[in-house]
Amino acid sequence: MRTTLSDEARKLEFLSRHGWRVPNVWRHMSDVLVLEYVGQDLPYLIRIDTPAARLIWMDRAARDLAAFHRAGFVHGGAQLRNLMCEGDVLTRIDFEENIGEALSRPLGQAYDVYQMVSSMAGLRGKQFGMTERQDLSLRLLQAYLVANPDPSVKEALQRIASTMGCIQKYLGWLLKCLPGRDVRGFLYVTDALRLSLPDE
Repeated sequence: MRTTLSDEARKLEFLSRHGWRVPNVWRHMSDVLVLEYVGQDLPYLIRIDTPAARLIWMDRAARDLAAFHRAGFVHGGAQLRNLMCEGDVLTRIDFEENIGEALSRPLGQAYDVYQMVSSMAGLRGKQFGMTERQDLSLRLLQAYLVANPDPSVKEALQRIASTMGCIQKYLGWLLKCLPGRDVRGFLYVTDALRLSLPDE
């Protein structure tokens, strides 16, 4: 569900009033929304950093989303590109997808987690080897689950994992033969979910 610029402006102002780090709205007209500069996007910072520092970025991103979820919110666009950093401050941007009104809170939050991990799995850049990309995706998911042990979100993630696992089970041989970051990302996320959410 896409929202209008007016919807986004209202959501940003609402989240700001409730103490969340989002861009200040500097100007809003019917077809214009001018926002405060809030730093560099997280994917760029992850790419240029060291392997050890990338793990720290995973922890920070996961804890930030977990705190947002514990407060009862759904982002709807939780890819890493929608986290900005200036100094030591992370700011969440881009609330154009109104997923929170289309899905239940647990499912909407689980979808946020999927978006976040999937965006790491498919992150552009030759800086990451196959093993490191998988390790970072797994670290991101596991750090989130530690920071937000909500059983309803975990249950929703397990349903997503079950569906993705079935696809991998029957079509994994084919997917591994196909080129493209999206296909590899799907396999990385499926493995991360399988390792982090064993059947109970």
